[in-house]
Amino acid sequence: MAKMMVKKKRGNIILIKKSNDLIESRYKFDVWETRFFLSVLSLIRREDVDLKVYRIHYRDIINIFGLRGGQSYAYLREAADSLMGKRFYVPYVSEEGIKREMQYHVIRSVDYMKQGQEGLKAAASHEYIDVTIDPEMKPLLLELQKNFTAYDLQNVVKLGAYPIRMYELIKQYESIGHRTLAITDMKHMLELDKEYPLFANFYARIIEPARKEINEYTDLSITNIEKIKQGRKVTALRFNFRAKDKKELEQARGLPIQQTLFEQGLAFTLEDRSTDPEAERADRLFMEFEHPVVKAWGVSPVAFASLLRDTPEERLRQAVAVTERAVRAHKVNNPAGFFIEALKNGYQDPVVSKEQLEKEIQLAKVEYEELATAYMAARNNFIRKIVERDENARMRAIEKVKKVPQYQKRLKQIGADAEDVATYRTDAELREAVSLFIIAENEVEFQEIALEYGPRLEALERFIGVRK
Repeated sequence: MAKMMVKKKRGNIILIKKSNDLIESRYKFDVWETRFFLSVLSLIRREDVDLKVYRIHYRDIINIFGLRGGQSYAYLREAADSLMGKRFYVPYVSEEGIKREMQYHVIRSVDYMKQGQEGLKAAASHEYIDVTIDPEMKPLLLELQKNFTAYDLQNVVKLGAYPIRMYELIKQYESIGHRTLAITDMKHMLELDKEYPLFANFYARIIEPARKEINEYTDLSITNIEKIKQGRKVTALRFNFRAKDKKELEQARGLPIQQTLFEQGLAFTLEDRSTDPEAERADRLFMEFEHPVVKAWGVSPVAFASLLRDTPEERLRQAVAVTERAVRAHKVNNPAGFFIEALKNGYQDPVVSKEQLEKEIQLAKVEYEELATAYMAARNNFIRKIVERDENARMRAIEKVKKVPQYQKRLKQIGADAEDVATYRTDAELREAVSLFIIAENEVEFQEIALEYGPRLEALERFIGVRK
């Protein structure tokens, strides 16, 4: 018996729920394939334990996605037919730290009205398609308890295929409010590896249209997109975003919103944070160790989040320390694999004498001081270039310093005139405050320096702190 698409009253939620592995998988759907697949997912219920035969009515597609009634049933049939040959490619990391990819067929079978039947008298009652999803897809769609994302289908009904993909990728991180994605990773997930070799074209054709559609039609608002560079090349984008309030959402949809996902208790991103303190712990550790584990060693965000679920915090810190020491000593060629092994097998540093330990601490301190000096030189050189390029940058920073109570108090302590520009050069605390405001105003450009020095300094700080 096929499961029918249930019509929803205007304003009600049509829940879409996917595993994060599926969201971050590699695939490429056109807009009708996307509509068709999302319509199938909208029929899956939380209590389902097996995938069923799902019936998609053409009239429901028209109503839900707000399409013109004259658009042919043929589009739906072609979408179903083409999805029979499409696949999801889900990345994962083996226990040995090797990056692999699992291939899934999207659909097992489809039953639709043959071409040329549309004009017949009984055709209207047959404008539906029965769909069977490949059973191998079950772990990605059913009985999802952790590491999944849920959203209201109505948030994406007016979006194109690529904007929907970008919406899902940032929706995963809704409780965090920002997500950084490498350009190569985004192009790979969208199967655009060989297209848009120039970043400017990729940004103009894919990212900017997605930003506009997401901001105009969905429950999220992308406040800005930071370009992260290595040298002169943009290598990643940081999406900063927020959830719209009910009034903004009603304005975007043009109709009253009865309840949001959060109000119905159906909103989930990386995990169900509303009721699971373990998820909050995992988030905190993810943010703390994202630099070394994900960005420096290459463990995928999904794999790292998965590892955090069942790992005691002390064991994680031990694995990070062991891996940092091995990397610093140039003893590993595959840091990601070594870290995963260290975490799973409880690697510990070898026992060393007190004298050897003290020697290593001293060497680490020397390395830290040298690196910190190099960082400050790079930072000051960056500020100098900004001020040379923009003669008003320092004055804007000074104006911001004046408004901070902490620095107003400092001006009184030293008996200085707040309008005397020289004060902000001669006093160390005020000079540092001005520098920080200049950096904050040019945060995207500063990312290159931050990424070069930040993770290494943090690693040395942890090593010195743990070994003391």
